[in-house]
Amino acid sequence: MQKIKKAKIFLALAMFASLAFVALPHYVYAASCQSTSSTNQSAELQQCLKTNPIVKDIQTIVNFLSIGVGIVVVSMIIVGGIQYSIAGDNPQAVTAAKKRVTNALVALVAFIFSFAFVQWLIPGGIF
Repeated sequence: MQKIKKAKIFLALAMFASLAFVALPHYVYAASCQSTSSTNQSAELQQCLKTNPIVKDIQTIVNFLSIGVGIVVVSMIIVGGIQYSIAGDNPQAVTAAKKRVTNALVALVAFIFSFAFVQWLIPGGIF
């Protein structure tokens, strides 16, 4: 059981690290497309970010993951609710149903934090 927890933590850290290494070249790209005029620098940076291929790839990945996480979390909450209503007086089944719903909500919160991290990592956000 302890090995599974360590593997999950390692997998989560590896995902965050790989996302950071994918997004870091963006700063070099954004610095190379800035102009010297300071009058419309923000608009030029936003236009540069819209055409950046790395930002487009990250946008596609985040959109795909958002859909997947939404479907999985909603389905797990529904399954946990059905499992809870069927459990009756069985304490193990009630505990398993509550744990399923709790895990689904924890996964949703973890995804929200990782989404916020990606928004912070890329200037101007990805949407």
